[in-house]
Amino acid sequence: MAGVFNLERHDGELEADLALRAEVARLYRLTGADTVLTFDPDWAGQIHPDHRAAGRVAVDAYMPSKMPLYRPEQLVEGVGLGKVERILAFMTGEPDVVVEVTGVYEQKMAACRAHVSQFPEGDKSLEWMKRLDEERGKKVGVRYAEMFKQIGVW
Repeated sequence: MAGVFNLERHDGELEADLALRAEVARLYRLTGADTVLTFDPDWAGQIHPDHRAAGRVAVDAYMPSKMPLYRPEQLVEGVGLGKVERILAFMTGEPDVVVEVTGVYEQKMAACRAHVSQFPEGDKSLEWMKRLDEERGKKVGVRYAEMFKQIGVW
């Protein structure tokens, strides 16, 4: 399932509470996502409270999404239990997964530019990301790379 889901939380006020956990678990079930990309909620260098909360709720919603007794009203026709197989955390101090993104880099930048609320000046707003992706790429001998910490799931 493709699409954009906006949970309508105010910038700077995100909390990893039970209501948000239920909403995210519902999205895991609804979309059938097998991979979650999120902020590393445990990285000591993550000082943005919204980023910590987003990472925490993304991880915390994983297990409830797979439990049939958790919010059974979410399990309507065509919606089954969550299918997440892996959680990859970015903005981490302990990366253990490297992905070369050279072949899709322009698509990545186009997607970021489309997210105007976060990158209001287009390419100028993305210069830091491009430098970071280039630095990561140099470490593994490619032009652009992203690095993640895999969070164990079962």
